Amino acid sequence: RQALRELVAAFGRDRVEACGLLISNSRDDRLVFRGGQLLFPFLEGDTVAYLQARLASEATDRRWICPGGLAPPVFNQSALSRSAMTIAICEGVTDVLSAHQLGYAAIGLIGASAPLPDEVAARLVGRKVEIFGDADKAGSRLASRLIDQLGRRGITTIQKRLPDGVNDLNEYLRMKASR
Repeated sequence: RQALRELVAAFGRDRVEACGLLISNSRDDRLVFRGGQLLFPFLEGDTVAYLQARLASEATDRRWICPGGLAPPVFNQSALSRSAMTIAICEGVTDVLSAHQLGYAAIGLIGASAPLPDEVAARLVGRKVEIFGDADKAGSRLASRLIDQLGRRGITTIQKRLPDGVNDLNEYLRMKASR
């Protein structure tokens, strides 16, 4: 509550609400991000352009929290500034971090239905793209959509398959590390 009061005092209620940090209901106002969460910054140069949080607990509902009313940008776009000839596209922040741990230059879409903006697709021309969607129907639709979108630009794109029983790249990394 103190942090909310300080934010509103420094920036004004309208600005705090417009950047998605304020949740209002009939009883009170509160910050979107609270204690017990890991914060992941989406950087554009040296500026934090967006934040996503994950509950540190294993709660099954609302583990991921985003600012209200703001569409998330592509995560880790700085990977496109490097000279990597192969770029992985992952479904979510933790899969991008897992891809990095596995030696991939990677960017992430936040959710299987999130669009790949044209300006990001243009930065993939001349590279090979490997898609690591989750091992479910939404992940398959994501891969099909991206293969089609990037194929129209002449970009070689393949869907990477995870071993049977592995849901996503983060689970694959954890399985590999436990061996």
